[in-house]
Amino acid sequence: DTVVLTPHFYRERESAPRFLARRQAALAALEEIRPPGGPALVLGAEVAWFPSLPQEERLEELCLGGTRQLLLELPFQPWTPLVLNQVYGFYGATGVTPVFAHVERYLSIQDRARIDDLISMGFPMQMNADSLLSLRSRGKCLGLLRRGRWYVASDCHNLTARPPRLGQAAALLRRRLGGEAADRLLSWRAHTEKEAMAP
Repeated sequence: DTVVLTPHFYRERESAPRFLARRQAALAALEEIRPPGGPALVLGAEVAWFPSLPQEERLEELCLGGTRQLLLELPFQPWTPLVLNQVYGFYGATGVTPVFAHVERYLSIQDRARIDDLISMGFPMQMNADSLLSLRSRGKCLGLLRRGRWYVASDCHNLTARPPRLGQAAALLRRRLGGEAADRLLSWRAHTEKEAMAP
């Protein structure tokens, strides 16, 4: 009943005010065609890390649905001390909790201990439905979901190459982890209710 909209924000490509204006225009266009009784539309962003992120003046507007949770995409290369130090201190510096996007994608390029550190520190993590549905990555993904705080989301970009396969992912999660766990992983409300839980 709810769709969280998370367009990519790349600071090196556009300013936050320009991005937010473009996002608002896109939301208005969606609202015009949303059918009566259609899903609620919640604004957010998938923010690619950049060095001055903690100083971004419009940071709260980039958060998920009026919460103080920010969906953060880390670099697709080994994380430097600068990135890690900023990540570890992000909540203390901003009061905003980072939610790490598609963490399972980093398994092949990062030291696994770094990912385990983020999980054990209590940071919320997001996993893509497609990763769960892939036979190549399913086992690792299910293992990750058994510890820590997770969202499972579609990461839908379109209806062809990157469709929303949440229904299939939900069915898999219910079979493998049980209905209660699946509902918790897929529920927007379950995560917003726990917003006050900082890492």
